[in-house]
Amino acid sequence: MMIEISIHGRGGQGAVRSAQILAEAAFKGYFPGDPETFYNAGIYGSYAQYGTALVTAADNALGLPSPDWTSDSLAADFITNDDYAWDVSNGMELIATQRWVATFDQGLQSWFEWRRTGYPALTVLPGNNGGLVPVRVPYPTDEAARNPTSLAAGVLLLGGADNLNTRVWWDVTP
Repeated sequence: MMIEISIHGRGGQGAVRSAQILAEAAFKGYFPGDPETFYNAGIYGSYAQYGTALVTAADNALGLPSPDWTSDSLAADFITNDDYAWDVSNGMELIATQRWVATFDQGLQSWFEWRRTGYPALTVLPGNNGGLVPVRVPYPTDEAARNPTSLAAGVLLLGGADNLNTRVWWDVTP
């Protein structure tokens, strides 16, 4: 059975996510195709998603307004940068980092991606949560009143306190 997937029509979160999911699946050997092609399509789509606002921000940040800049030209420049150009030896890190970046405006989704993959390497500001990135969401505060028996059983299964730093059973990130 052959599956044909189009990653054209860039500019929407759905196309970006699809390209990034396909990049990871191809990289892991779960899906036929070239992970670099999907990786690059995800970056182009992510840049296109922000379009004119991104070009304006680049103009303002660099102080070099250019009528020739487009979201595609900025994406191409980004992809050719040595730090972000496709490299199979750190493909998963590149893919996961771009998924994290593409969802920065979605808060929890970026955190979920980091929790799932361990990428990118995050730095916590001093004085916040004991210098640790939170690894889980505690039970809601009203759970003790509404469901105390199950709450106690759930906390016991955690093997630690009900807080931001107690890892859940499936947590395999470093």
